[in-house]
Amino acid sequence: MKMPPIDWSQRTILRIYVAFHQSFPRNRFWHRYFGRSLGGDLLRAAKAQGIHQAILFHARAGYLEKETISHHFAETTPAKHPLCLELIDTPDMIQTFLVTNQQTLQETTTVLLHAEAFQQIRMDKAPTNNP
Repeated sequence: MKMPPIDWSQRTILRIYVAFHQSFPRNRFWHRYFGRSLGGDLLRAAKAQGIHQAILFHARAGYLEKETISHHFAETTPAKHPLCLELIDTPDMIQTFLVTNQQTLQETTTVLLHAEAFQQIRMDKAPTNNP
């Protein structure tokens, strides 16, 4: 089902930063070592909770808090390589997601951006370089 567009003034962006091989603590032995990634789990949770838009970004290079710089290679990806899950929806939906997934998000870095912090740029209103 296609969701209606969100008014620009109502958009809120939540960015969640996790490591490539970071996983949610699980009770079963095999899930601890071969379970799904935390980024993928949070992406599926966002879809299940009806978040308007979610994108899981793989960084080409970067580092998370107190880690060394890591580079993504096609053949292999370091375990501590950073991923960013970006969620876009209304403030109420983002707040509900944060509360619902509070336990899962404890080992992540989250950044919340509100629409007031940005200015919508329209191509028809862009400044021109006329002499």
